[in-house]
Amino acid sequence: MSRLGQWLLPGLLLLSSSLTGCSLSTSKAPQVPTVKVLHLAVVLPESGADTALGLAYMKGAELAIRQQDKAAPGYRLALLRLDEMGLTAVRLKTALRRSRVLAIFGPLESKDSLTLIPAIERLRIPLVSPTALLPPAHSVNAVGRPVALFPLASSPQVAGRAAADVATSPAPGLGAHLIFMIDDRSKSGNAVADAFAADVRVRCGFLAGRRSIDSNPATLQAAVSAIVETEPDLVFYAGGIAAGAALRRTLSQTGAPKLPMLTAGQIAGEPGWAGAVGSAPLAERTIGVLPAPRLAAYTADRKFVTAFHRLFGRQKPSEWSAVAYDATMDEIRAVRELLRSHRKITPRALGAVMRGQKYDGVTGVLARSQDAPTDRFAVYLRGIHGQWYVQRVMS
Repeated sequence: MSRLGQWLLPGLLLLSSSLTGCSLSTSKAPQVPTVKVLHLAVVLPESGADTALGLAYMKGAELAIRQQDKAAPGYRLALLRLDEMGLTAVRLKTALRRSRVLAIFGPLESKDSLTLIPAIERLRIPLVSPTALLPPAHSVNAVGRPVALFPLASSPQVAGRAAADVATSPAPGLGAHLIFMIDDRSKSGNAVADAFAADVRVRCGFLAGRRSIDSNPATLQAAVSAIVETEPDLVFYAGGIAAGAALRRTLSQTGAPKLPMLTAGQIAGEPGWAGAVGSAPLAERTIGVLPAPRLAAYTADRKFVTAFHRLFGRQKPSEWSAVAYDATMDEIRAVRELLRSHRKITPRALGAVMRGQKYDGVTGVLARSQDAPTDRFAVYLRGIHGQWYVQRVMS
């Protein structure tokens, strides 16, 4: 062997053993365990007149996800937020499929949201509605498949009767004798107004008239002119927040600022009501009947309030945040039941579990019914200086 070979051979052997050692060490590197993400979704307004209400709901859902994000070993929960305003059925369907969403909280009771329901039906995704979004006839879709629709609010009929009780009863009710009715042309608004009118007649009240309003300013002004002409004791409004805010603002600015307006539904307790109307003085003399559970109970749940403050600062949690928190926790409980029983995790399987379970949350027991909304308590609220105050809980 040459002198060059004698010099190179030990170096090559050393290099070879070093490379072999490297290959052995890399083959023993630990593998990172994979985590499967399970998505729940909220479809709520993040813009427009209902923004404050939508964001209040979203905070409750986000708090539940943050607390329970580790559903089980190897699984993590995540929240998909979709702005209801301007959301088309095509965009909704694409987003739900891309994230493989298991359940939805929302949308709010609005005309736009009704166009989103068929897309959700086709994907068989359970829908927890913060309102009595659809009548019982919609519990089966066009091809006869059951739809997992779980309303949290009472039916429009119950809401209308509760409002009639507040309108005609003596103090702490309003004791009104002559009442003018307004609706926003929506199906739910008409249903609540019809139930209200029927119960007012039973209670020997009198209806001064009824008008429908929409986005056309002419219909609003014609309705307000008719109200001022008949001089009623009370105006009853059934419908969404945007039209209701326009009605209250117009009444306050055109000669009837002291006329009380009673409403049943989402306006009651709406955290952004004064802002939607324009100011706290314009929003005065609004009374609401909220078809809901024992909403005041959540304030006594120290764990919920403390957790809310830890995530969102010192702001006070609203009733709507508590409702969304309970609804999302109910969905999470159903997800965990599927994981515990080693069943396939699909929207259809999740809906079946939710249909048979009850969840006792910070706002009461969330009873599930596929065919019709669960009749629950109603809360009688007064709006004073832009804030809502509970007057009475009605069963």
